Amino acid sequence: MTTRLSSVPTVRATLLAQLQARPGLAGVFVDIGSPVNALEDELVWIGDAVMQDTAPTLAPTLPRDERWLQEIIISVSHSGDDQVASEARAFVLYGEVRSAVLTDPRQSNTALWVLPAGFQLQSLADAERVETRITLQLDCRCRN
Repeated sequence: MTTRLSSVPTVRATLLAQLQARPGLAGVFVDIGSPVNALEDELVWIGDAVMQDTAPTLAPTLPRDERWLQEIIISVSHSGDDQVASEARAFVLYGEVRSAVLTDPRQSNTALWVLPAGFQLQSLADAERVETRITLQLDCRCRN
């Protein structure tokens, strides 16, 4: 008996490859997982995936329906106090990420769909730096 595995890792890997290949994100740190001690001022990372498991409990060989929210975090920080410039650049990167997702909403046929579902904007500052962080939520649906 074979148990069907989750599509989450495959979709995340496909998202990563698409974002890393995007010309508008050249020079931006793009990876899976929160960067630890990153020195770059511009970061895009594939964050948390939140899902309720809908796999058939009594019949693990039946197709597995999955629907989850996938976070992509865009962060722009720099020294000084110009939050407006930080926010403007963050939205340029947000546009690149959103366009990458919408260009291939089936993620190279790894998903039924992966579509933007909303975002959260945060403005952060301390005495030396400002940061704008946009957390994009993607609505993901797969059957395998």
